Amino acid sequence: MSFNKNNPNAVGKIMDYLKQLSTEMGGSEQARRGQGDEERLYRTRGPKYSRVPSKPTLSASTTSTSLAVSLGSQGTLVPNYATIPENASTESSSEDEQDSFENTRRHFQQLRQISLGNEFKYKMEMEIQGAKEENLRNSIPYVKQLSTDNNVKSDYTINGDTPPYAPTTQRLYLWTQLLAAFAVSMGSLIVGFSSGYTSPALISMNSTLHMSKEESTWVGGLMPLAALVGGIAGGPLIECIGRRWTIMGMALPFFTGWILIASASNVLMVFAGRVFCGVCVGIVSLAFPVYLGETLQPEVRGAFGLLPTAFGNTGILLSFFVGSYLDWSKLAYFGAVLPVPFFLLMLLTPETPRWLVSKGRSEDARKALQWLRGKNANVEKELGDLTLTQADSDRKGGNALKQLFNYKYMPAVLISLGLMLFQQLSGINAVIFYAASIFKMSGSSVDENLSSIIIGIVNFVSTFIATAIIDRLGRKMLLYISSVSMIITLVSLGAYFYVKEAGVDVTAFGWLPLACLVIYVLGFSIGFGPIPWLMLGEILPSKIRGTAASLATGFNWTCTFIVTKTFHNIIDAIHMYGTVWLFAVICLVGLFFVIFFVPETRGKSLEDIERKLTGGPRRVLAAVAVSMGSMIIGFSSAYTSPALVTMMNSTVISVTDEEASWIGSLMPLAALAGGVIGGPLVDYIGRRRTILFIAPPFFLGWILIATARIIHLVLTGRVICGLCVGVGSLAFPVYLGETIQPEVRGTLGLFPTAIGNIGILICYAAGKYLNWYELAYLGAALPVPFFILMLMIPETPRWYISRGRNEEARKALQWLRGKNAKIDNEIRDIALSDAEMGKEGIKLRELFSIKYMRSILICLGLMTFQQLSGINAVIFYTVNIFKMSGSSVDGNLATIIVGVVNFVSTFIATALIDRAGRKVLLYISSVTMTITLVVLGTFFYVQTDMKIDVSTLGWIPLTCIMVYLLGFSLAFGPIPWLMMGEILPAKIRGGAASICTAFNWLCTFTVTKTFHNILVGIGPAGTFWLFGCICFVGLFFVVVFVPETRGKSLEQIENKLSGRGSTRTRRMSSIANIKPLPSGC
Repeated sequence: MSFNKNNPNAVGKIMDYLKQLSTEMGGSEQARRGQGDEERLYRTRGPKYSRVPSKPTLSASTTSTSLAVSLGSQGTLVPNYATIPENASTESSSEDEQDSFENTRRHFQQLRQISLGNEFKYKMEMEIQGAKEENLRNSIPYVKQLSTDNNVKSDYTINGDTPPYAPTTQRLYLWTQLLAAFAVSMGSLIVGFSSGYTSPALISMNSTLHMSKEESTWVGGLMPLAALVGGIAGGPLIECIGRRWTIMGMALPFFTGWILIASASNVLMVFAGRVFCGVCVGIVSLAFPVYLGETLQPEVRGAFGLLPTAFGNTGILLSFFVGSYLDWSKLAYFGAVLPVPFFLLMLLTPETPRWLVSKGRSEDARKALQWLRGKNANVEKELGDLTLTQADSDRKGGNALKQLFNYKYMPAVLISLGLMLFQQLSGINAVIFYAASIFKMSGSSVDENLSSIIIGIVNFVSTFIATAIIDRLGRKMLLYISSVSMIITLVSLGAYFYVKEAGVDVTAFGWLPLACLVIYVLGFSIGFGPIPWLMLGEILPSKIRGTAASLATGFNWTCTFIVTKTFHNIIDAIHMYGTVWLFAVICLVGLFFVIFFVPETRGKSLEDIERKLTGGPRRVLAAVAVSMGSMIIGFSSAYTSPALVTMMNSTVISVTDEEASWIGSLMPLAALAGGVIGGPLVDYIGRRRTILFIAPPFFLGWILIATARIIHLVLTGRVICGLCVGVGSLAFPVYLGETIQPEVRGTLGLFPTAIGNIGILICYAAGKYLNWYELAYLGAALPVPFFILMLMIPETPRWYISRGRNEEARKALQWLRGKNAKIDNEIRDIALSDAEMGKEGIKLRELFSIKYMRSILICLGLMTFQQLSGINAVIFYTVNIFKMSGSSVDGNLATIIVGVVNFVSTFIATALIDRAGRKVLLYISSVTMTITLVVLGTFFYVQTDMKIDVSTLGWIPLTCIMVYLLGFSLAFGPIPWLMMGEILPAKIRGGAASICTAFNWLCTFTVTKTFHNILVGIGPAGTFWLFGCICFVGLFFVVVFVPETRGKSLEQIENKLSGRGSTRTRRMSSIANIKPLPSGC
């Protein structure tokens, strides 16, 4: 069995550990197999020592591998004095005398070894014993796995000197960690009780204190507001006085708050008590996950870390149950009792070792860690890791608040904020708080109060389900299940309300709202409910854990307050079905957020998680920064659709129909000009600086539009934005193509397209509530984060090398690949490629040379078929297409559905492109668009030319356009832009990209402007058949001419398209042209 740490076989893992034990004294295993024990020890320990077997059953020539496989002895190391050669001559010719002499010699040699080797023997046996114990500790989990998997009682021993393997987690330290989790969870019980208190208490409180309706709402609303303040204050507290003291200190304010409520003679005392409790809720909401994250071992951190959530749900049910028998005052006295056992249990637990190490109290940290892990556990390695992590943090220094926005810590902070955002914007609090109202609106036959109780019980039970399975399935898998469950149920519930509002009788489906909400709450409670709080204590780096947890907690309570307060307003604006579908879309975005950004933390130590999130490559940050610019492009493209309606009816500015058409069409014309000037810009001042410099003009253009009182300012603003769109369309793919590694270039390279679609959706959603100039102010806000993010990323290494700035190129590449990555080969390949191009500048005639013609023609061909597929015409005239078809589906609703499909399908392409490849997706895209356009053309031919009634087939246009758009967004939408940054040679990349971008915008303008003329000339059927034929020709173009670029470096792609050999074969011939590189290249 070969040595392999990843061997899935449990026995194989044991054998591999034992092989390592026996062979770790020096050299490789293969080298040792060819030499005896004495020779091996001679090479590793010196000529004085050799190995003598400690068991009579093992010969001195037994190899290390055979010892490991047979679970044999390590042997004993003793001094080796020079032996008498076997062929030594003697004067006696007698065979008997010679045998006697040899026996005597061997006996004397053994006696001498025994008498002189005791001291060294003891030292070397201790050394071997230490190594053996370390390997035994590592092999124990796999023996346990073996006995568990095979249901066989294992009784493995090594040399007979160790007992049978015991479970890895001893009962003592399991119970101490359980006690710590239980103590903290008692505090979470109080949090749940505080949240659920108002529901049973308000009825009796109103009759006693005679509160107004407004005062009643503030009794419930004050706690989340106070929790927001507590969340902000909690971060400095846990850093200053410690995690344990912060948690313990909340028992007294909790007690005070409940006593104030219980003894209240007026509503102000109730308000004061609720504020006390709310502040405590905010502080402990961040302190609990931080404490448990720093004290629990990775093996049980998932299960024990969810206990606070489970106990919190228990507190809610407890308040409902006890509240059914007690009035508001007695219920508050009951709440005042709960902090007492909480305080007593916290007295039994220690401070977290990480906080103690951060304060220089190493001995206290050792004692705390020993208490948590068990008195017999070896805590030296874990304590050493803590000390090293803290030393590294201290060495870097810096203020925690400033470090919070350091790019090193930004991924962890943004992931925490993202999880909190999607947790609350999934609508959970709105759904639970207004469950009874939802059932009344649905007209369901199920009693609303009974439904609320059922939902509460499901919420309670499902958290315990998550506790049982989280350490088996992992965090990400539960988040996947949670997201999909919520999406499906919210879409179904929205469809129920839509059908009901359309006047359809749904009394036979009165059970559907309850079923949807039960599954929705079940899905939320096993994933997006508890896991964001659990991961808050796992992924935040130790140096900023308190400050970042404070920020995340405050953000969570802010989102809670906003969603709860605006729920009814959103229903009034977009109806109940629109609100539920909005939550479903947010959950869908949350699913992709989890897929691409959230790391799996199951079974990993906090140090491992921190190293992964802070020490890895920054390529995702670079892709997100560039993609923020693409969001502005999407917003700019969609602006005219919602803005022109309010602009035409505005009293602030006067706009004619002709002027309105120019507002929409000026941007693609200006983008054409921007594409022309963008090429020289990215070559002359650099890719990053070009992208960075379009942020101020974007801001200026939107400010001109927002403050305009005459049409000329609006047109000027659109021209400025259009120029920026053209430059950005060119620069984004070039930058990403030159900075992202081949294995993820497809996935991260599609980020701009995906986030551009988010910009379109943001514009449509905001345009429903804002008028044209308010929407323009929102557009002016977008370049600010874009500019800040671009300041954090470097220039591309290829541009630096083309300018002879090799040291800066090395630093940029090291930043992109990670501080520990080996970049020598990659930077040499870039330098070789640059050396072959020469130092002379690119001339215009070289763009059309045979050497580069293939790359340019492929890029222009992809842009041609992208735009001549009719995509912009279909999207811009979706409503008109539905009117022409006589479809029963509302045109505006169809537009929204089409926009959502366009948005979702790009993320699907992002997930598939580096698995399936570019060409396969282009095949699927071409075939899909061809079929749907032919079917859509046939529908119009049957309707208009054959005069056949197709009113019963009104769903066909919507289906065709949705599938068409899905196919387009899967490949022909994003891939031409991605491949523009891949296939264009480095020497002409700027100029050629400028031509391709300008050509794309020219095609966009041409197709959009001529669509109506083509409709009049050959009719709807002929128009869609024409587009279908173009897509079919595009399929053959891809099959014959387009290369597959998945997994290839830019140098490999360039060599293939230009007909040159590989980088390695060119290395010797080009070595004289290489620019001097820094040492270490």
